[in-house]
Amino acid sequence: MNLNTVIRQILSDKNMSLCDLSKKSGVSYSTIQRFVTETKDIKSSNLILIFNALNINLIELLRAEVSKKQKSEEIPVYLKQSISTILKEVYSGI
Repeated sequence: MNLNTVIRQILSDKNMSLCDLSKKSGVSYSTIQRFVTETKDIKSSNLILIFNALNINLIELLRAEVSKKQKSEEIPVYLKQSISTILKEVYSGI
């Protein structure tokens, strides 16, 4: 499952709009909209803000996704890079 799909599902579960998420996270509506609906890339710092606004532990979510991928297939490069980048930023005090 892609992160944009996860965000769409969480928004649906929480009955939140993209506008609500933008206000709560501080990430611009257009950035969120491009990521969620058009699957455009997003800065890891914005992704962290989005997941914080949704009260989701991003590291645990990524670990669970990697665990699923390891059981079924090779881990995609983009996911490996995302995890590495996010962990570095989280542990460097962002």
